[in-house]
Amino acid sequence: MVFWGISIWGIVLVTALVAASLGMLYVIDRRMLSRSLRSLMALVVQMALAGFYVWVLYSLDNWFVNILWLLLMSAVVGYVSLDKVRLPWQKFLPIMFASVLAGCLALGGSLLLVLRQPSAQYLFVPVMGILLGDLLVSVTHALQTYIISLRSTVRHRLYMQGNGASHLEAVIPCVRRALRAALLPRFRQMSSPLLLALPVLACGMLMGGVPVGTAFVVALSVVLASYAATVLTTLLMLWLSDRYMFDGYGNFVSR
Repeated sequence: MVFWGISIWGIVLVTALVAASLGMLYVIDRRMLSRSLRSLMALVVQMALAGFYVWVLYSLDNWFVNILWLLLMSAVVGYVSLDKVRLPWQKFLPIMFASVLAGCLALGGSLLLVLRQPSAQYLFVPVMGILLGDLLVSVTHALQTYIISLRSTVRHRLYMQGNGASHLEAVIPCVRRALRAALLPRFRQMSSPLLLALPVLACGMLMGGVPVGTAFVVALSVVLASYAATVLTTLLMLWLSDRYMFDGYGNFVSR
């Protein structure tokens, strides 16, 4: 029996194996069993919701709707990042939104031009979705590191400015730390042992029947685009937020 090109018996087998794994956890570690059940439920719900809205986007097949989706998701990424670092979204959300959107449009748009597919519209959602997910992690790390660095280097910055340094020269060490924090997830991604664990994106494309060369070139292009988008978005975000991070006297204010 096949449903949407997927064997029902295969699904039953995988479900049975997962149930057996949970049964082992019940015997060995019930605390981990509870955590596993919560994680599995969250995964299933999120996959269902994501699958539904992507199905709607593909069914509508409209550039205008796709752009609205990108605008909404850019705002969501900005809000989630601000919530994690506990910055007021009323002040910083427009900055986060503009930075994330700029990174996605600049690098995602370039990537769509590179792929040269007959219908770039069908690649828009997957490409932008990958970039948004990567930027959510990187931007959050950058903001956390930047704020911690600013709070821990107050005296050093005041000393530098008292000796003639400009505001940019005083904060550039904090910017470097924030950029390093943003790029660390990309470095881990690029330095993973690909000979042992093949890229998920390339594997997905291979399962869809895409030629091997095309699958790996696309996977590499997406990683490079994500790296460049991280640098662009982080620097733009820090530059735009500078006027809200400091008062008229150059003192750091996070609220």
